[in-house]
Amino acid sequence: VAPKACGHTEGRKVISREDAIMHIKAAVDARKESGSDIVIIARSDSRQAISIDEALWRVQAFADAGADVLFIDALASIEEMKAFCAVSPKVPKMANMLEGGGKTPILSPAELQEIGFSLVVYPLSLIGVSMLAMEDALIAIKSTGAPRPGSLPSFQEIKDTLGFNRYYKEEKQYATVQQAQPSSTNIVLRLKITEKSGTQKINEGIPAGILEKISKAIPGLAGVNFTEILQGADQSQKGKLLLDREDATGDRIQVSIE
Repeated sequence: VAPKACGHTEGRKVISREDAIMHIKAAVDARKESGSDIVIIARSDSRQAISIDEALWRVQAFADAGADVLFIDALASIEEMKAFCAVSPKVPKMANMLEGGGKTPILSPAELQEIGFSLVVYPLSLIGVSMLAMEDALIAIKSTGAPRPGSLPSFQEIKDTLGFNRYYKEEKQYATVQQAQPSSTNIVLRLKITEKSGTQKINEGIPAGILEKISKAIPGLAGVNFTEILQGADQSQKGKLLLDREDATGDRIQVSIE
């Protein structure tokens, strides 16, 4: 069912039994075909969407279909948690300890293990403390212009945690030496436009980059690939003719290196 949502929120819906089972079978088949060792955790939100009996039926079917771990979200009592762990005892069970007031009783890891759980997740711990820390930081910035002293790691510590320095080391390890190439657009070109009569209309030195930009306004240069004609050219090749053509009016267009 889309969009995905937390099992402890209102309005939970689930797909049919048949579709849910086929999802697990498809995952199991995909794992076999790929030869991978992925762990398939089969989850059901049917406790809140339908009933505890429906949830227990589904996870049993998921185990029969080949799921590696079973998970019913939003179990509402310790009795329900025990009933869940009694399903396919050899298949590991996962608990969701939704901190701060979810539908499932909060138990210690030892208590969960005693009931029969093998895994436990704490989905809100990090996001919860992060929210409070961000609120505190924003309040401090608003009042004093900076977070409280000691509440913020140094930039160096942030880089260490995120792996920047390891990345920099690898970047240097695999870096190649690149020779800076002079840009051909910096070459000065000589543009000559001569009429049929021999009258010279233009005879100017123009940087290649500028000439390329204005070429669309000059009929004889429209469509000229300057990157191509400047290939391998440099200012030391003074006088080298790069282009010599006539336009539709008969004007002769010549471009050479200045």
